Amino acid sequence: TLTPSILSLVRILSKKHAFTRPDATQVALVFLGHSNPGELSSQKMRSLKEQALRLLMHLMVAGEVALVLRHVERLVVKKALDSSLVRYFLESMLNIFQPPYSTTLTRTFGSL
Repeated sequence: TLTPSILSLVRILSKKHAFTRPDATQVALVFLGHSNPGELSSQKMRSLKEQALRLLMHLMVAGEVALVLRHVERLVVKKALDSSLVRYFLESMLNIFQPPYSTTLTRTFGSL
């Protein structure tokens, strides 16, 4: 599929053009919300969703922490993300962000 290429292009665009970051977030969310109607194996679908989460992590590092966390929190509340993907996201966050953590980040982290 073209999905990995699309996500890579979106990452590059968001890196070079800061004003595209909200749109890049929406693209990642579309891929995270995509279900598997049978055209892809579940393993391939999980891999694509992990790549979408990596795009969200890139956006967080680029300064879109509040935007990304707000959207991920909504996905978790709606149970739109598999628990293993939530774990993957949280582990990635812990690898990127170092202590001391802000109170806001700690509260949001706890709600996930």
